[in-house]
Amino acid sequence: GGLVREEIRLEVRLAGYVRRDGRQWVAVCPAVGVASQGRDRADAERCLQQAVEIWFDSCIERGTLEQAL
Repeated sequence: GGLVREEIRLEVRLAGYVRRDGRQWVAVCPAVGVASQGRDRADAERCLQQAVEIWFDSCIERGTLEQAL
């Protein structure tokens, strides 16, 4: 038996905010409790997007997405 690979595509829009904290920029997505930081505003936003994607991937892999949302 071969390995069956399933692809799931989600398009989700979540609110977040970015603020300066000293020399760092902090980005937060309160809806899923994920935060990240970056060197500048754009970097913090990019890092937050990656962190939220990893959060979703993790929930899907564990089968906990429905209860997490």
